Amino acid sequence: MKDVLKMILYGAPRILGILFIGLLSRFAFGVLAQHPSWGVFVNLLAQLRWSIFLAIVLGFAWRWELVGTIGFGIYAVWYLSVVRGFDTGVFLTMAGLPALTAVLFFIGFTFKKDILE
Repeated sequence: MKDVLKMILYGAPRILGILFIGLLSRFAFGVLAQHPSWGVFVNLLAQLRWSIFLAIVLGFAWRWELVGTIGFGIYAVWYLSVVRGFDTGVFLTMAGLPALTAVLFFIGFTFKKDILE
């Protein structure tokens, strides 16, 4: 396998995961526009629960790609099954990006020996 393709297969799911977690966290920080209080802090933690979950998954997936496949796949399936009433673009962004990340982690898991050579 070519060196550039190896680097892309190794780095793409990790970079995409970091960018998606950042996007998801950005939406959660909208709660801080309210007046600061303990209620806002608790609400912020509730909004960040998926970002925290995916950050932990990404930390483990950095070494074990199958964890990233399962974790990001769980988020994509959860989002499609629970969230309703948005445009197609929102679903493609909020469920499509983690699904793509899960697929890229699975490809990295499948070709791990070729990538690390």
